[in-house]
Amino acid sequence: MNKIIKPLTQFWLTALSSPAPPNRVIEKIKSFGSLPEGWDFGVGRPAPHEVIDMAVKLYRRGAVLGLRSDAFPGSEGTVYVVFYKGIEAVEFCVNADLSLIVTHERGIGVDFDELDYREGLNYEEAMDYLSRFAVENRCNLSEPYIAINTTRNANDLRVIASRTTKAVYRSSTPNASKRVAWIAVST
Repeated sequence: MNKIIKPLTQFWLTALSSPAPPNRVIEKIKSFGSLPEGWDFGVGRPAPHEVIDMAVKLYRRGAVLGLRSDAFPGSEGTVYVVFYKGIEAVEFCVNADLSLIVTHERGIGVDFDELDYREGLNYEEAMDYLSRFAVENRCNLSEPYIAINTTRNANDLRVIASRTTKAVYRSSTPNASKRVAWIAVST
């Protein structure tokens, strides 16, 4: 027993103590703190450490929820973290005072509709918004949606009759009938 447990324990201790592999979005967010003064046509400033930390927390929450994401620097030391689901996007702007602005859009490119815009969110409110966005319309298999999901066109409910005749065999039970019944089944 010890021969199995000891190597497994060593494996997990090594796995848990090893640094996580580099993450492109997290590295990108962290790089916003090293931007030079005036990086945005003479106006941009680097993002403060606290802003970067909150942006990384937002990104990690979205990653756990399975959302695609990206990040962009703002010229006033802000960080934008954007989460994508289909043709919808939710953009969080982390301000220098650690308040958040959220914009929810649906569309492609410049052809989009703004579904929601909120200013002054705190961290908990932003996490709630992100969680709701991630699970919204994920799986519409409740009763009212089953017909919509399974009957998009008339051919979805088409039943094709089978012309195959199938034999029904005796049961392997010793006291089963000795006769073999043949039944033609059409479905």
